[in-house]
Amino acid sequence: MSFMTFQYTLSTGRKQQQQQQQNLTDKDNMFCAIGLGPKYVKVIICVPKSNAVQRLCSEAGYDCSLANTLSDVTNLLKDLWHQTVVIVSADGDLTYLKEYITENCMSDVVTLLGILPCNTSRSATLFARLREAGVTRFLLEEECEWRLVLELQMIEEAELRLKHTLNFCHALYEAVEQSNDAIQITGENSTILYVNRAFVDLSGYNRDEAIGKPATDILKCFGDNGQGAFFKRDHDHARHHVSAAIQDGGMTPSSPITQQKWDGECLGRRKSGSYLKQHLKLIPVKVCPTSRVIHHVTIQRLLASHDSPAADGLLHINLKKPLLSNAVQKMPPLMETPITKVVQTLMSARDRPDCTADVKDALEKAMEILRSSELYAPIGCTDMGIVAGLLQGGRRNSVSTPSEMRVFPSHHHRHTIAHPIIPPLEILEALGSSSQWDFDIVKLESVSNHEPLYYLGMQIFKKFEMCDILNIDEDVLAQWLKLMESNYHRSNAYHNSTHAADVLQATTYLINLLQDYLVSQGDMLEPMEIASLLITAVIHDLDHPGRTNPFLCNSADEMAILYNDTAVLENHHVALSFKLMSENKAVNIYQSLDTSTFRSLRGAIIDLVLATDMAKHFEHLAKFKNSIASVDETGSSTSLTSKENRESRMLMKRILVKCADISNPCRQRRLCKIWAERIANEYFAQTAEEKLQNLPVVFPDFDEQTCNIPATQIKFIDFFITELFGEWHNFSNIPEPIAQLQNNYQYWLEQYNPKSKDATDHNQH
Repeated sequence: MSFMTFQYTLSTGRKQQQQQQQNLTDKDNMFCAIGLGPKYVKVIICVPKSNAVQRLCSEAGYDCSLANTLSDVTNLLKDLWHQTVVIVSADGDLTYLKEYITENCMSDVVTLLGILPCNTSRSATLFARLREAGVTRFLLEEECEWRLVLELQMIEEAELRLKHTLNFCHALYEAVEQSNDAIQITGENSTILYVNRAFVDLSGYNRDEAIGKPATDILKCFGDNGQGAFFKRDHDHARHHVSAAIQDGGMTPSSPITQQKWDGECLGRRKSGSYLKQHLKLIPVKVCPTSRVIHHVTIQRLLASHDSPAADGLLHINLKKPLLSNAVQKMPPLMETPITKVVQTLMSARDRPDCTADVKDALEKAMEILRSSELYAPIGCTDMGIVAGLLQGGRRNSVSTPSEMRVFPSHHHRHTIAHPIIPPLEILEALGSSSQWDFDIVKLESVSNHEPLYYLGMQIFKKFEMCDILNIDEDVLAQWLKLMESNYHRSNAYHNSTHAADVLQATTYLINLLQDYLVSQGDMLEPMEIASLLITAVIHDLDHPGRTNPFLCNSADEMAILYNDTAVLENHHVALSFKLMSENKAVNIYQSLDTSTFRSLRGAIIDLVLATDMAKHFEHLAKFKNSIASVDETGSSTSLTSKENRESRMLMKRILVKCADISNPCRQRRLCKIWAERIANEYFAQTAEEKLQNLPVVFPDFDEQTCNIPATQIKFIDFFITELFGEWHNFSNIPEPIAQLQNNYQYWLEQYNPKSKDATDHNQH
């Protein structure tokens, strides 16, 4: 074969290659054409007669450099930026070159081509030496003139292209792995082959749990099937398309669904069972245009609330039990706190696929500790004498299990009042709906001559058989209720006995719904737990002065000094309630309890009253959410409510009391408006007094001359009510209060008259 003939063959082959590359798809070009060809391949020549070799390479279009020694070769490699072929002879020690390439991690971009002498007795020895030095391609000297360029083309196609593709795939893998979108790739039979880190974070499944499993077990899309309707326009199509695609796995090329992309918004479900709004892309992948679909790439992106389209009047508070309207879509999510970020970081570390079992156990223990309430109390000091005494600070542990509270047998004699008082007919009528959420406490206030707490308290405490549980006569209960009510200030616009009675009724309503849920889980609230909740509702604002904690601290009030500016009112309420009973046995509802039961009940009441401090609102709510999250991960809905899980069970009762305490925005419209006006009037009086005494103004919005009550209600619902009631609704279904909250929020939005910059900002939000 002449050199001219070879050149023609080479030229024809190169043209054919270029024509083939023009026919390639964009995807094929990405892997095959970009970055290859003579102009992307550098040739370094270090052989005798190097000029002839250089001429052949240059005529073929390669960038050539000459090197007289192996040291020159390494100097040329320092400027390496693309694929390189080094042509070397069998003479000389190539160990130095091999070490240099290895140390500088160049083996993926450098290929060594060795030139062997023809038919000599040393050929076998030289071949072995070259192989040992890392040479992978060989030519005989006599073939060099007509075969060298062909060998370079073969290296380019067989080795460099493969290395280039592998490098590109590695870069592509890193890009996918670091993507913020959750990506899942399935193979035939819908088996998951790959998921990225974002998928693990979004779904809650680690890689070991997902890879190898059917996609139908992991990727779930829902429509309006009783579990929530969020994007009704797209849901049915999404569910049909996604389910068909991942179940069919592309095994039927004739199926129009599995052959097409799908792009839209739908509802998915995490491993924990919680729901998420997501933008989803489903992409079928073929090896070539004529083949069947063998892969599906699924890309999921979590939608923020403000990214979501209108939900046709249905919007949930937190993706589990949707009830609020699209107006509530503007409500901000729960603010993150440092402790929740720490717990989330530990959860992410625990769920990493490379996390060992012992590390997982340690992280679980750390998260359990962080979810407790006493983060800084030393552990194991209960038997350390003076240390334990000082750490208790005179207060017993409030997180006692119900079994530690002694409950008297149900067959104990019935306690009756010596001279029972039969309420007037109008009071009995007002009490008729006391078990319903639409109960009218203001009507009871009117017909009872501002003594609603006594009449409602007697009815509710009798209904729960509190006299038998506490082992007291009904006249003791009656006198206690009257004493408590007399220590509420009727002059307060809001914090009076009507508010206490309203909270008592809400507590009863929430207890009944919670009890139904707990019974379905094989559990129930025990009598002493119910007693702690009802008593807390009665006393939680006892002797409230109609001023807030910041006001008392700013004015150096005696109570603020007494309680060191810490939960001043809450400490006063609960302390006074016990002090009043200790002074008069006739009103002491705890008189028959043994010491252990009394201490446990007292500790629980103190804990629950202190939980009503709004300064701790987000702390309690964040802990409750973390507890719910830990339950979702274990898959056991009973672990949160279990009597063995003391802290979580007490946390459950704190959230119930908090919901009852600030439930006014969830009441029927007329009552909601009345309570809004009453709290505004009380804050008006405080603001006026602050200005009169030249004190810091705690609520600038509550200036009687400029206040916009709808604006204040919208803010209160946005920042305090939505998340609180949403999380409780997810835990213990409360559809009626949530539906009423929806209506009231819509009403306040309609009544909203922006008179200030804050109002304008809210409208824009």
